[in-house]
Amino acid sequence: MTMDIGVTQSITELQQAEQNFKYAAPEFVAIAIMQLLAARMKVDILLRLKKQSGATPIDP
Repeated sequence: MTMDIGVTQSITELQQAEQNFKYAAPEFVAIAIMQLLAARMKVDILLRLKKQSGATPIDP
């Protein structure tokens, strides 16, 4: 899996976690928050790794 695909998939997972939080039943809010935080951290880490690898926005 290339870094770009990983970032794209992680962003999709983050969007899903945001949607899950938005519609979570009260008893599931804490779980939705944890999933949202984990998804956000994953995106942040992958973007940081991509930046460290020297990839630029014009790389395929």
